[in-house]
Amino acid sequence: MRANEILNEKRSASVMQYLNSILPNMPEYVLKDLVYTNYKNDLKSAKELIPEYGKLKWSKETLTITIDVFDSFTRKKLASRAGGLANPDQVPNDTERHATQQKLIQAEPSQEPIIVLEGLDGYELLEGWHRTIQSLQKWPEGYKQVTWIGK
Repeated sequence: MRANEILNEKRSASVMQYLNSILPNMPEYVLKDLVYTNYKNDLKSAKELIPEYGKLKWSKETLTITIDVFDSFTRKKLASRAGGLANPDQVPNDTERHATQQKLIQAEPSQEPIIVLEGLDGYELLEGWHRTIQSLQKWPEGYKQVTWIGK
C-alpha cells in the first residue's frame, strides 16, 4: 500500500468515526451512503445537517415504490431526469451510473436500499436516484424496494 493510500484510509476512518460520534443513532448504511459519501470533503456542510439528521428516527422497511409515493419535489426531480436521458443537475458520471443500474435490475429490483425522508405529502428521495429512475422505467406500476426511512 502506498503512503497516500494509507493516509487517505486513515482520514476516511477518522471522518467516519467523527460522524458516528455526532450521529450515534443513525444507521451505519445511512451514515456512510448519505452523509459520508456526500460530505466527506466538506465537514462544515455535514455539521449543518446534524441538527436535522440527528433528530430523525430511522427504520429499514420494504416499500412498494411508485411515482406517487414521493413528495412533489421528488416527483418533479424524477420527471426532469426523463428516465435518465436528461441530467439537469450535472450529476457526475450520470450516463454510466444509469447504465450500471439498468444492468443490475434486469430480473429484479436492486437489493441496495434507497434513503428517503418521510414528509407530509410523501417521501423525499435523498439517495438512490439512479436506482429509482431505472426501476420506475422498468416497473412503472410499482416494485418492492428496501428503504431506509428517516422520520
